[in-house]
Amino acid sequence: MGQETPSQMEQPSTDPRSLALREWLNRKQSENRVSLGLSFRDLHCHGIVSSGTVQHTVISSTLVLPKFLLGLVSKRAPKKVQILRDFNGAVQDGEMLLVLGRPGSGCSTFLKALAGDTHGIQVDEAAKVNYQGKKCANAVEPPS
Repeated sequence: MGQETPSQMEQPSTDPRSLALREWLNRKQSENRVSLGLSFRDLHCHGIVSSGTVQHTVISSTLVLPKFLLGLVSKRAPKKVQILRDFNGAVQDGEMLLVLGRPGSGCSTFLKALAGDTHGIQVDEAAKVNYQGKKCANAVEPPS
């Protein structure tokens, strides 16, 4: 139950879980990996502002029902917020893309749009995403 010596750590474990993990890792490392480039043009994304995205407190939760009923009666259109505008770029096969930005700057939205995870965001119809010859309409289908 004490600490292991370096000679004990070098010996392969006979634990069934460790053996299964080692076999799985060996299989994964021997598989052919998918590698493809990516290009995107005119990537525009926007979201809809809604009060449902706020963490409610005890006081604000008492106002949820009246605000909901008021929302049903009033005919205000939901407010669109532009998140990404005019993004163009390409990532060649074998390259990595690093996306940096302050919180709220759209980094996660950009990566979600490229990955096709558009839940909660709307990608413009004119946006073109190409996975090395495999076009995905409006960036909603991940590469096969």
